[in-house]
Amino acid sequence: MMIVLPNTRVDVFILMYFTVAQSVPGLQINDSGDCISSNLPTNVTTERNNVQPIVCDGKINTVYQVTLNYSVTYIYQFPAAQVQNPTRITVESKSANPEYPIIVVVEQQESVLSWQLPLILQHDSDSYSYEQTSHTLCPNGEEANNDEIIIIISTRSKIDVTLTLKAVLVDNFNVNLKENRTITVTPSEPQYYKFIFSSQFSSATLFVESHNLVCMTLSIQNITCPVTDLQGSNNNIGMWETVSSKGGIMLTRAEYPLGFYIVFIVHSDDNACFTKSTFQENRSKTLSFRLEPSLGPDKYLIAILAVFGILFVFCLIVCFTHFWIETRDDHYNRLINDELPFIQDSSNPLSSEVYEVVKYVKI
Repeated sequence: MMIVLPNTRVDVFILMYFTVAQSVPGLQINDSGDCISSNLPTNVTTERNNVQPIVCDGKINTVYQVTLNYSVTYIYQFPAAQVQNPTRITVESKSANPEYPIIVVVEQQESVLSWQLPLILQHDSDSYSYEQTSHTLCPNGEEANNDEIIIIISTRSKIDVTLTLKAVLVDNFNVNLKENRTITVTPSEPQYYKFIFSSQFSSATLFVESHNLVCMTLSIQNITCPVTDLQGSNNNIGMWETVSSKGGIMLTRAEYPLGFYIVFIVHSDDNACFTKSTFQENRSKTLSFRLEPSLGPDKYLIAILAVFGILFVFCLIVCFTHFWIETRDDHYNRLINDELPFIQDSSNPLSSEVYEVVKYVKI
């Protein structure tokens, strides 16, 4: 799947990358020693003349300062040997122009992701520009460690713009049961984590809590690429709910046998959570979440049947007791009726005493 923003020439960027990578004559080593640059061959045409691609060897956990304009495109290669965990890309620029934004394209083995900087969010007649964006790249299955990352950065601005680029490994990407996590999410910096059921548990309940009321979407997605972490996208969003302060979802291994991604997406406004929404420029949401073991549907069915079984036994005991009391009363009534003529015989000297005994026994 390819996500392409307006004015993005992904085809040209990819062509530039492979052209430079094939040892085009005229390559020169930059002063930094990490990059090579070359003009495009004459047989490659673009909408911008004299575009100079600069290919750099990227290193994880390193901050790069990049200055570029419409005539320069940077291509950073992160070798597979460095990518041992899911990677998070952060790009920040305080000089980017919304009319000529910086376009960031990230190429992986099975997917291409792109976004622009600054990120413009609209709310009615208001808008807010985010100078920093971050995205976690989707791990491509068990072979994610062998996946090279290529980052292509370009702009159509004729004025030099400066940005910082950083790629870091997400060390705590996998979440465990009963583990409490606290994270901060913004509309330009969504986050997601991975959970896999162990053999001991077949279901779990996800609890989310936040002390501020900024609206967000909590999404549960299958472990497939790409992961949908952009607001307004309905592709592969999976099971979801909007959350302001508290939320919860019950999940089972039957629904997600391979596990799932827990995705947090903060909205640009609160319309999805409240009937009346106000626009806030600094929309940051700090939240905590955890997964607790829970009873699966089969266990709930057993519990319900057990309750009904106890109620049934209780009803049998009540009915049996009532029947026994009624039978006993009938027996005493027949006894009194049979002996009543003898008791009422005034010539019988024991009649009064027998009457008192029978009355006592009946009581």
